[in-house]
Amino acid sequence: MKKFKTVMLTLLLIVSTGVIVSAREIDSFSNFKITKDYARTRYLSKYDNSSFVINLEPSREHNPIKIKTVMVNSEGKARSDVYSPTCGFRYEYSNWATPSYIYALDMKREHFFDGAIYITGSWSPDLR
Repeated sequence: MKKFKTVMLTLLLIVSTGVIVSAREIDSFSNFKITKDYARTRYLSKYDNSSFVINLEPSREHNPIKIKTVMVNSEGKARSDVYSPTCGFRYEYSNWATPSYIYALDMKREHFFDGAIYITGSWSPDLR
């Protein structure tokens, strides 16, 4: 009976460790300053070949705002097309990023003449 408990405990630890390892990373940002130049979020690890997700909160002070967004690797090279999500919505975008590496989002205002604003939201390099 003691051996059975030991085996079951070992299996439980292996299974629970696998679940923790495969959990996706999510970065939340608040009062993130967006200007005419790209600002970079913090880096997160990518676990699979799925789309990346960005969720931008609505802007209370401005009309619907579009933010130019691109996923970049640790060398700053693009790993997605440039997308323009609108604040207030959740988006899923394709990319060609490789799992097991780290990535960030570069974000800037849609037009070079737009002023600086602060946005709130979250993003993940993985859909699942």
